[in-house]
Parts: sequence; structure tokens; C-alpha cells
Amino acid sequence: MRRLFLLALLLIFPACGGQAKEASPKTLARLPRDARVAIYESENDVMIAEARRDDAVMAVEELDQETRSVENRFRRSRERLVKSGEGERVSLLGPVTTARRKYLLALYEASRARLSRATVEVRLARARLRKIKQEQLVRYHLAPESSLALLEREITSREEEARRAETREVDLKNEATRLMEEWQLTLDEHARATGDYDTGTWID
Repeated sequence: MRRLFLLALLLIFPACGGQAKEASPKTLARLPRDARVAIYESENDVMIAEARRDDAVMAVEELDQETRSVENRFRRSRERLVKSGEGERVSLLGPVTTARRKYLLALYEASRARLSRATVEVRLARARLRKIKQEQLVRYHLAPESSLALLEREITSREEEARRAETREVDLKNEATRLMEEWQLTLDEHARATGDYDTGTWID
């Protein structure tokens, strides 16, 4: 039975050369269940990676809007102080605004690094999926084992790229954390100097 199965697959997907060749959906559908499960699990990994990338895209867009809104918030806070007869306190908001802007810009750069990493991880997941598919073809003698070499090299390259992207993301996150602490310290100093725990560019 197994020999008949292999013969049928060979007729629709003859082995050729040492270069990896994409198998047709029809060929993959004819593979045994365990092979199809392995491919399905790898496809699921790709979808997870793509979902993380989409989340990262949204985070970048949201932080971009937040960063752009700092000046508008400062202007509204200044107007509220002037209208309430507390215009002399406007200058005290300057350090708060600057610290907030620096923090948000750092957070924005960290989010962009997260997006870069997520994009690399999508490419890595897709490369692993191609390798899983090719491994099944090799396993059932539908492709030569040498056809895996190119895919393995691609995965190694993608893994190194992902590690570099992760390191950059971590570094930028640490910087954003440092600037967040500086901003919070500036908020505390502002509150102690003015007795105002509400007014500020961090409030709409």
C-alpha cells in the first residue's frame, strides 16, 4: 500500500534536481496525515507571526499619533491656566512637556523596532514552513535531500536577523523605560513645586 501511495505521488510530483521546488496544494493534500499535521502546525506559526506583526503596526500608528499630540496638549493646558488666572505657571509645564516628548519619541522608536522584529519573524516563520513542506517531500522520496540545503541556509540567516532585531528592540525599550522614569520624576517635581497633581500636558 505504501509503495502504491509513493508511486502515485511520484507521478504527480516527480523528484528533480537539488533545488527546492514548491509543492502544489494537490500534492500536499495527498500526503499522509502526520505530514499534513506538521505542515498545518507550521502554517499556524506563520499566522501567529503575522498577527503579532499586525499588532506591532497598530502600536506604531497609535504612538505616532500620541507623539504628535504632545504640543496640542501643552497648548490646551496653557490656555486653561491662562483662563483661570494662573498664567505664571505655564513656564513650569515646559520641562514636563519636554520630558513627555522625549519619552514618547523613545517609545515610538522602540515600537518601530518591535515592528521590524515582527516582520523578520514573519519571514522566518514562512521560511520554516517552506522547509517543513520540503522535508515531507524528501521524507516520501518526492524530492532529493539536497533540496533542503538552500532552505536551511535561509533559516539560519533569518534567525540571525531576528536575533539582531530582538537585541535592538530590547535596547530601545530600555532607553524608553529610562526616559519614562525621567518623565515621572519631572511630574513629581512639578507637583511639589505647584501643588498641582492634575494640570499638565499628559491630560487631555
